[in-house]
Amino acid sequence: MERDRDPKECRRALEEACLEFASYGITSVHTCSAGSYGLGDDLAAYQEMRLEGALPLRVVFYTDDMPPAGFLSGLGDDWVRFGGFKLFLDGSLGGRTAALSRPYADAPTTSGILNHEDHALMATMEEAHRRGFQMEIHAIGDAALDQAIEGLRRIKSLGPGRFSRPHRVNHVMICRPDQVEPLRELGVVVDVQPAFVPGEITMATSRLGEDRLAWAYPWKTFVDAGFVVTGSSDCPVEVPSPWRGIWGAVCRTDDEGRPAGGWTPEQRLSLDEALTLFTVNPPLAVGEGGRRGRLTPGFLADVVVCGEDLFALPQERLRHVIPRATVVGGKVSSGELEGVERL
Repeated sequence: MERDRDPKECRRALEEACLEFASYGITSVHTCSAGSYGLGDDLAAYQEMRLEGALPLRVVFYTDDMPPAGFLSGLGDDWVRFGGFKLFLDGSLGGRTAALSRPYADAPTTSGILNHEDHALMATMEEAHRRGFQMEIHAIGDAALDQAIEGLRRIKSLGPGRFSRPHRVNHVMICRPDQVEPLRELGVVVDVQPAFVPGEITMATSRLGEDRLAWAYPWKTFVDAGFVVTGSSDCPVEVPSPWRGIWGAVCRTDDEGRPAGGWTPEQRLSLDEALTLFTVNPPLAVGEGGRRGRLTPGFLADVVVCGEDLFALPQERLRHVIPRATVVGGKVSSGELEGVERL
């Protein structure tokens, strides 16, 4: 259960976090108020900051509690908007609670844990779809992904919900080749965390064994198959800086640059592909691709100004990029930019 928190302390913490995020060049966040896991965010604090003009980034929030009647995905404005409903199908690879279709290589008595019985999960997914909620589905292991695919097939057969936008599958760290096309046919957004790889190469190899590594963290597979793929940090699991994620997507090494050439290097992304994960695609995931994510006339003026050419940098330096300025809605939220008003 979520503990009681002092609203003033919550507000102070959110202000500090938002300013830190802005310093990394972040202009919007997708956040999950997962109260059942003790990860609740105080929506009131976001709203207060927005009304006072003190919110330095845009917020799309999800909840793992079924929202009240009257909510639809997209409710809100350009600054604070309801994204949808989050479902946790399994746990983590490190904790051996991610649900795998075969036992763990380093713990052959377990295959992980599915959090929901099939019939209960289907009922929940059908209700969320019927009520107009975009679902963000946490599925790390391939057995959890099987369950997600089956549920999404079922709700697709029901026709569009009250508010039509693609559902999202989060993490998808283990995806068998036979799952790629069924997932693509469902039209889902795939949310991945490239910053995980530097710290998880040894762990993932131990958990999966060499024969399943080709299925692990398969970002290039998703990009080449035509998915809308978004990049995230999963903060506070990893640091919130997108630059560490961009570096992780391009290099796929640990912090010492090992292994040379990258871990399962066929899944490395180009810099252009990695940048797309963190710029163009997140607005597409929440139905705002026609208004945000590109430097295009008529789009919201959310801009990150870098002091160096990213494409000329040695790739290992991408994780250390510090933007010169961050602009949200045409105003500077972090750094300095001559002639541009501060937020």
